Formats: sequence, C-alpha cells, structure tokens
Amino acid sequence: MKKLAIDNRGFTLVELVVIITLIGILAVAVLPKFNLDSFTDDKEATLFLTHIRYAQHKSMVTGGGWGISFAANNYSLFDETGAAQSFPDGASTISVTAISSTRSPLYFDSLGTPDDDSTSTNSNSVTTQTVITIGGQTITVEPHTGGIL
Repeated sequence: MKKLAIDNRGFTLVELVVIITLIGILAVAVLPKFNLDSFTDDKEATLFLTHIRYAQHKSMVTGGGWGISFAANNYSLFDETGAAQSFPDGASTISVTAISSTRSPLYFDSLGTPDDDSTSTNSNSVTTQTVITIGGQTITVEPHTGGIL
C-alpha cells in the first residue's frame, strides 16, 4: 500500500494573520505622513491646463474672442460675445483653492494667441507673458505663440 505524500509547502493560518497584522500596523503608522493637499493642488492645476487649452481651441475654431476670467477662488469660460459657456465637464465656473493671473480676463484670438479683447481682427495682441498661479504652481502663456507652459 502506498503512502500519500503530504505537501507541506505554503503558509499556516497563524503566519498569514501575523503578516496581515504587521502590514496593518505599518499602514497606520505611514498613512498620516502623506500630504494629500499636494494631490489636490496638482489636480487643480492639471484641470486648469485642460480648461485653458479648451478656451484656446474654441477661440481658434470659432474665429476668436473666447477667454477665461479669474476671481480669487474660481475661473469662468466665456465666448466672443461675453456670454458664459460651459467647460467640457458641464460646469461654467470652476472653484479652486486660490488662483491669480497677471491678466484677467485672458482672451484668445483666432490663431490661439493671447489677446487684449474679444475682437480678433484688430492688432492689439498681448506682448508680455501671462503668468497664472494656481495651487502653488505657475503656468505661463507665451505672448506671440499662445504656448502654455
């Protein structure tokens, strides 16, 4: 008669419980060290970059005049007539922790370059960088190219 071989590989239940308990203790000790505010700041800045590029795009495909206006805790999108418009996510005003800009409102002409007003046919293009600070991050809009850095 053959004896069945018993497979002794693997972990016992006690070993698994001890390991899971140690992982839990380490997680509780490390979790408070994460600063989640930086994730919020990054999220706000990334969303703003998307929205400013959207305003620039809409201005280019409609003949110019679209822009973004800034307040202390929010920013809004408007079209060439000055009417409030919605961003792709459906909101027309986006609340943020804090935002400031060297130019408000910021218009774009039909070529996507910054402009001083909603009329794209005149020659009053912006000649200096527009600096926008949001969530501790600085974003610049180049004057002659409309590049967003």
